[in-house]
Amino acid sequence: MSEAPQRGPKTGRVSPVESAPSGRGSSGAGYWPLIAVIAIIVATAGWTTVAVMALTGGGGGSATVAGPSDDPEATLDDTGASESDAPAEVLHEAPELEALLPTVAAGTPLQTQSWTGDTLLGDGGPWSASITSYLSSVGKAPADMSAAQALDPTETIDHSVGVFRVAGIPVGDLRDAFVKAWKIDYPDLATTTVTLDGIEVQKSDFGPDAINSYWYEHDGLLFDVETSDEAVATELLTAIRDGVSAPASPAGSSAPSAPAESPSPS
Repeated sequence: MSEAPQRGPKTGRVSPVESAPSGRGSSGAGYWPLIAVIAIIVATAGWTTVAVMALTGGGGGSATVAGPSDDPEATLDDTGASESDAPAEVLHEAPELEALLPTVAAGTPLQTQSWTGDTLLGDGGPWSASITSYLSSVGKAPADMSAAQALDPTETIDHSVGVFRVAGIPVGDLRDAFVKAWKIDYPDLATTTVTLDGIEVQKSDFGPDAINSYWYEHDGLLFDVETSDEAVATELLTAIRDGVSAPASPAGSSAPSAPAESPSPS
């Protein structure tokens, strides 16, 4: 796997390791390879938006973004990108997990992507190393893990949803391993039990100006709802419980103009 730039937030909850998965802050979610996030943004908004994000620090952290090629033989299209500047591929390595995720949050369409553990844990950062070590301790390998995420490709909202699966590992144990791994960079991380719309979940508070995680054990899978808004967390958790892809939005939010497009299995 090629080194993925870091998708860090504008504030805190960022791993200090340059090659680590994305950081967790007011504008971003935690494990996901930035190269795949950039690919979704390119697909929906074009290279211009990605270039603006790189120049203004949108999404935070540092990211190497391909621009027009220096090759004089390259042909530029009407966006200014050359034919040699192929966008990063949005991966769908676990489409069956993507199908379980809500496609709308707070009235905003979400898009899905998914990975095997080999892809997700391949960056070598401390979070990934901790999870890899845990998997080894229970007789598993990164390839035994699958994960999917739904997020807003335009980063208009900070809400996202992830789901993880490792066959043969109790979901609660997997959650505890994730929280322990996050504590490497966030030693003051506090996790408590909360109930939202009758759903008991574990809430991880990463501190001021950082998004929270709501860990939900459901149907043998571990869901991670990442948001700073408890009403949106309730909306998404209810949608997961009820198997609804486009949940009713909390009061005050508008309905999306169109649902997000479902991914095609690769």
